[in-house]
Amino acid sequence: NPTTTYLSILDATVANHARTAAIWVYRPHEELSLKRLILSLRETLKLYPHFSGELGFVEDVDSRDHARRFRRLQVKYGFPTDPGVEAIVAKSEQALSSILPAPGWQDVWDASQLPVEAFIPTVPLPPSVTGQPAMYVQLTTFPDALAVGVQLAHGIADAHTLGQFMHNWSRIHRRLPIAVSPLFNPALLDRAAAGDIDDERPDGTLLKASLELPMRRYDYWASADGCPAYMASATRVPEELDAQTIMPLGTPAPWREWDPTALVGQTILHFTADEVHRIWLEATSQSSSMRLSHLDTLIALLWVLINRARGLSSSEHPVYLINTLGMRGRLVPDNFVGSPLILGSATALGRDASSIENLSQVAESIRAVVNRFTPEAIGALLHDMAFDDMPQRIWHAFLGKQHLILTSWLRIGIYDVQFVEGENPKFATSVMPVVDGVIQILEAG
Repeated sequence: NPTTTYLSILDATVANHARTAAIWVYRPHEELSLKRLILSLRETLKLYPHFSGELGFVEDVDSRDHARRFRRLQVKYGFPTDPGVEAIVAKSEQALSSILPAPGWQDVWDASQLPVEAFIPTVPLPPSVTGQPAMYVQLTTFPDALAVGVQLAHGIADAHTLGQFMHNWSRIHRRLPIAVSPLFNPALLDRAAAGDIDDERPDGTLLKASLELPMRRYDYWASADGCPAYMASATRVPEELDAQTIMPLGTPAPWREWDPTALVGQTILHFTADEVHRIWLEATSQSSSMRLSHLDTLIALLWVLINRARGLSSSEHPVYLINTLGMRGRLVPDNFVGSPLILGSATALGRDASSIENLSQVAESIRAVVNRFTPEAIGALLHDMAFDDMPQRIWHAFLGKQHLILTSWLRIGIYDVQFVEGENPKFATSVMPVVDGVIQILEAG
């Protein structure tokens, strides 16, 4: 039936984020015929009808309804005008094994040599364009492999949603029951907001609690000075808003710290389970007073090494680790479909976060940020965000020398997606923008 669903408070904040995308590479197999893959894809999309719909900004804007305020997101599906999901079939005569890491590789691999554009289309996604698909699937056959590339607009799917979709697709392809029943209910997340988010004005006490959370808050509308030309439109107050009634301008983005024209590479580092455990032992042996996870200490080590490589060992200026925090298990169940993400920020002086001797303290600062985001604190933050003039006005992250953005794809099972029983992908990876200052943690195959 024709349906319009207003997306969540958090979905709207990632409307302009990079796509959610990944690639899976499999050995050729008779059960991986293109016809059968397309048929199983079509069947899987019945579980996610809104993926075929039209994602865009809310049309019937109403300030009295938090879900329909300016530049919130909606998805319309079940209409004759639905753009659908675009499925692309491609073929290459080049052997794929020549550009993939060798079987059993260890330590370091230069991923810059991987031609991502060969596996997945580089096209604008909504809401930056209207009337276009929010999801693309590309099936590319090689003499020695089949590559499955999938991308979605971030406003309707984060990494966990993509992973859930792929596991369900692969099981439907193998004629098995689905792994997880998807829950598409954006309003469920919004119900975790504190106070009355449909009121005319926000609650001052809740705003104060929100502003005390460890987050970076860079105001695009205060950031025209020094902004790269291709991002300049984001620094202008939309003409639909009254510049005299918007919230006061906030902290400008520190453009001087980031050179978007600098050459950037992509490298995959492989850590064995034993190596990760030894890093944890080293960090926790430094008289840690806080319970640290293995992930805390691994991230701390990477942050320290990157700060050191950036020449910050003597810096008295702050550095920031922006940590992507998922709300599944906090506010919504694990099968929740969408982008329920918040960006917290650990802060340290450059010299302190560049020393291995401080590994335990650095890991503690990362864990302390995670611990600050209690359900009560998140409720206050959602209240604050519900009253934003525009959800995309504030950037809770940044790039360049003093910032590092961390995103985790753990517990997604990227290497467990089997379209053929017992056949794991021989290579799988996310597709991230090539920019200075992004780290991604994935499970190894």
